[in-house]
Amino acid sequence: MKKTFLKLSQKLSELQIQFLLVLAYVLIICPTSLLWKIFRKDPLNKKWIKSERSYMISKKKNTAIQFEKPY
Repeated sequence: MKKTFLKLSQKLSELQIQFLLVLAYVLIICPTSLLWKIFRKDPLNKKWIKSERSYMISKKKNTAIQFEKPY
């Protein structure tokens, strides 16, 4: 009896976790995405800017001070 109850409780907890994850996705992530699309918010700056020549960050030249105090 005890083993069957433990198996049943484990299965119910797995279902509960899946349900909560789906609920969080539907109630939090999807509306946030829709609002960002409506207001044209681009948090990752993925929009291509035609005036930019390149999106690569140029490296600074190393100086002696950087090697003495790296942090």
